[in-house]
Amino acid sequence: MRETYQSLVAQTVDNWEWVVVENNGGRLPEDIHADPRVRVFSSNAPPTIGALKSEACRHARAPWLVELDSDDLLTPRALEHIGQAFDQGAEFVFSNFAEFGEDFAPIPPFSAHYGWKSYEYEYRGRKLNAMRAPAATAQNLRLVEWAPNHVRAFTRDCYLRMGGHNIERVVVDDHDLCVRMYLAGVKMHHVNKCLYLYRMHPHNTVKTHWQLIRQGTWDIYNRHYWAMAQKWADDNALSKLDLGGAYHVPEGYTPVDIQIGTRGIQCDLNRTWKIPSDSVGVLRAHDVFEHLKNPIHTMNEAYRVLAPGGFLMVHVPSSNGKGAFCDPTHVSFWNDLSFEYYTNRLYSKFIPRYVGRFQKSRVQEWFPTPWHQENKVPYVEAHLIKLGKGYRPYGEVLI
Repeated sequence: MRETYQSLVAQTVDNWEWVVVENNGGRLPEDIHADPRVRVFSSNAPPTIGALKSEACRHARAPWLVELDSDDLLTPRALEHIGQAFDQGAEFVFSNFAEFGEDFAPIPPFSAHYGWKSYEYEYRGRKLNAMRAPAATAQNLRLVEWAPNHVRAFTRDCYLRMGGHNIERVVVDDHDLCVRMYLAGVKMHHVNKCLYLYRMHPHNTVKTHWQLIRQGTWDIYNRHYWAMAQKWADDNALSKLDLGGAYHVPEGYTPVDIQIGTRGIQCDLNRTWKIPSDSVGVLRAHDVFEHLKNPIHTMNEAYRVLAPGGFLMVHVPSSNGKGAFCDPTHVSFWNDLSFEYYTNRLYSKFIPRYVGRFQKSRVQEWFPTPWHQENKVPYVEAHLIKLGKGYRPYGEVLI
């Protein structure tokens, strides 16, 4: 806490206030407490990180709020750069960051295999590895690993408009808030400078609550992934298409089917699709791939019509159960491993007619309802993202 406070004292601006919510028996040293810019409160909130952050933000009086964990540091010009971004109209600000260990020992950079880029940042004579934060896009916000990291700051008005942190979240409250802000159209700005330093030690939340973080991340994914993909398509003026959707097309989607009439795009999906290349943001393919004769043709056409970064959402009966074979109209067969051939070159090299390449967002085999489980009809849910010029992927992309 003392070093955290000293990083505030060292800021190039001094008109800040530090709201400290004491909890779990922690107490702020008296000399820091005596600083009139430091406001200290004791918490009666539930023992969740979301509740504690919410309480701190309610006590704050400033027009914008900066998250600062008690074991971390701000770099000297952090508040200056954050203020400049807000002055230019931003509502949510995030930055690059660096990690350090005992005695400010540098931590190795995150792996370039997952898309990370790093550079050298000097602090107190020590050379640290600063990580460039990924852009705040639907593709990167899908998981906490690629979402905006510290420093995170937001205007007070924006924070209140969004309802603040979810007080029920023990962890990933920050990721939840980022996703909700993205979906609400909040103006998100990346400061391409290292403004935040993480102290790494055995008691970091990411180490002590890893399983809860993973569970919470996938919960947020399940709640918001479709909405984020659709917003990305709309923001980029790209179409949202429903393959084989003659009868049950979702709102906002254009159906593509051989019997569509004038309500959508009439097209035989076993032939070249009557859809312009690079024009689709979300391609919904529920209960349709199994009716198409040539899987390689299907995936080539899906790749062609999607814009780089576009989302392919597949829902298909798995060949690991009865559902793939009991319907006499099914002519192709898929399971969770089928999608390795379209996302992993270790597999795709065996199908030279395939010209596309996708990134896996999620591929899982599951039972959509109790009826499916009772009758042994598993489905494969595959969420894929088109790789191509203009889209920078984060996450595992096998070459």
